[in-house]
Amino acid sequence: MNKIIFIIIIFSIGSCTHSDKEYYVLKKRIDSLEYELAETYKPGFGEIMSSVQAHHAKLWFAGKNRNWRLADFEIHEINEL
Repeated sequence: MNKIIFIIIIFSIGSCTHSDKEYYVLKKRIDSLEYELAETYKPGFGEIMSSVQAHHAKLWFAGKNRNWRLADFEIHEINEL
């Protein structure tokens, strides 16, 4: 009985370890994906302001014409930016 318990404990301890090779492969992949993410396109301040300006103009026209559904939509769009 003691041999069986000892064998179970040994196999349990052995199965809890993981390969360092797998860790380094995954770490390298994460690093390359983080680099790609850092190099992706990021809009500049001018592009963002142009988008906000268009939504503000539509919001003003919606308020002037009392189109509250459109005004709510444009507010939501501005908040998404």
